Amino acid sequence: MRDLNLTLVVLGGSVLLLGFFSAYIKNRSLLSMPLLALTLGILLGPSGLDVLDPAEWG
Repeated sequence: MRDLNLTLVVLGGSVLLLGFFSAYIKNRSLLSMPLLALTLGILLGPSGLDVLDPAEWG
């Protein structure tokens, strides 16, 4: 249950952060929002900080 809660918090938090800063990012950055979301996913995944690891879920 801990993994599910952690996953929901991380996904919800990343959606909120990207949504909150989307106008700022869109005006200031050369990168698109999907590319930034992909980068965030790689950063939080097993290749990056190892916060989310789907192999441990089941």
